[in-house]
Amino acid sequence: MLALSSIQKLRKTVLAITAVPLAIFLLFTHSLAETGSLPHIGVELIGWAAIVICIIGRSWCSLYVGGRKSEVLVRHGPYSVVRNPLYAFSILGSVGIGLASGSLVLGLAIGLIVFIVFAAVVRREERYLLGKLGDDYQLYLLQVPRWIPHPSLWRDASTVTVSPVLIVTTFFDAMWFALAIPVFEVLERLQNLGIVPVLALLP
Repeated sequence: MLALSSIQKLRKTVLAITAVPLAIFLLFTHSLAETGSLPHIGVELIGWAAIVICIIGRSWCSLYVGGRKSEVLVRHGPYSVVRNPLYAFSILGSVGIGLASGSLVLGLAIGLIVFIVFAAVVRREERYLLGKLGDDYQLYLLQVPRWIPHPSLWRDASTVTVSPVLIVTTFFDAMWFALAIPVFEVLERLQNLGIVPVLALLP
């Protein structure tokens, strides 16, 4: 059975391999809505909001998990309503990256690709954690949904052990999502100037 660190490395590798052809595809596409139009701006703003929520959400999760995911069962805060809040916020951020281009299709497509990768990783992680944490984790699997938050399950801890280094690291890791905003803005300008050709228009 793969260790949790190995599973996470596999996730990063698969995402990196997937990102290369996707980035090339994005380079030559543009949203069907004209730059500066209300639909284009509206989709962009939704994407930016999703990215901000992703960054804040991932940092919030790190307050609770504190790098202890493979050692103890964390069942408070965001982990009380959904089993994989870090991944859920990352999927939202991935949707935001696509929407930041002004295209709904790209937002949904990128989100779906990332979800498929994470879904495969989560199944491996769950098998690992079940073997390590035993019956308590089995009960957690039965009570808390994998992806869709169940707000009525919310419960918090009176105190949490916080790792400032991990929180800062998680925050800056999540800031990579925010890079999509200036990158797409620059790309749009280059496309509008005819420097970068547009080979496909997407709604």
